Amino acid sequence: TESLPSDVQPSLRSWLKKLMSVEEGPGSDKTIFAGARTAAMQASKLLVPCRFNKDCTNPKCEYMHAKSIQVYDGVRVGNIIDKDSKHIMAMMAVTGAFVQLSKHTVFWMVGTQAAVVLAEKALRQAMFQATPCRFGMKCTNQECKFRHPRGHSIDDARRETGPACHFGGECTAFDCKFKHPKGHCVFKARRRTRVECKFGWACRRRYCAFAHDYNS
Repeated sequence: TESLPSDVQPSLRSWLKKLMSVEEGPGSDKTIFAGARTAAMQASKLLVPCRFNKDCTNPKCEYMHAKSIQVYDGVRVGNIIDKDSKHIMAMMAVTGAFVQLSKHTVFWMVGTQAAVVLAEKALRQAMFQATPCRFGMKCTNQECKFRHPRGHSIDDARRETGPACHFGGECTAFDCKFKHPKGHCVFKARRRTRVECKFGWACRRRYCAFAHDYNS
């Protein structure tokens, strides 16, 4: 066993209980960590703050780090943390860092340097997904990480907000990503076209926009 100071955050102490067997000492002045010496030493390191903290560049540093991330405007905290804190517990299990939301809408991450970095990445990704995209249904960014309304399609958004198609209502391409007039139909446009394909019956293009004569 190894005795440690009692000036430990209650939330952090409950997290450390999952790492090894923890017993409260007599009174409230000590916490006793029972287990192998390597486990006790690892737990004691997690209670000693790193002297570099945010400026620490050692990815394998096992001392305690604390980092805060301000919640972005427009983020609904309920989308990241539910009533039972299931999302936070899942993040703790994946990253190994203790994650806590303060009263001032700030996420605090406590753990080793590597765990804090992983938790920060996971939190930022969750916050982006919980933030509504300002373009909504008109978003055309393939790599947009923000939340979009149900039924959003990038192809549909590009057809509605993109530049006008050069062929307009006479466009016969199924995979055209440009904007077309209202009521445009590819099949009707194909029936109206009179431009013959230069390959004729030998054309192998699946969505060829020209007319073909298979009787010749």
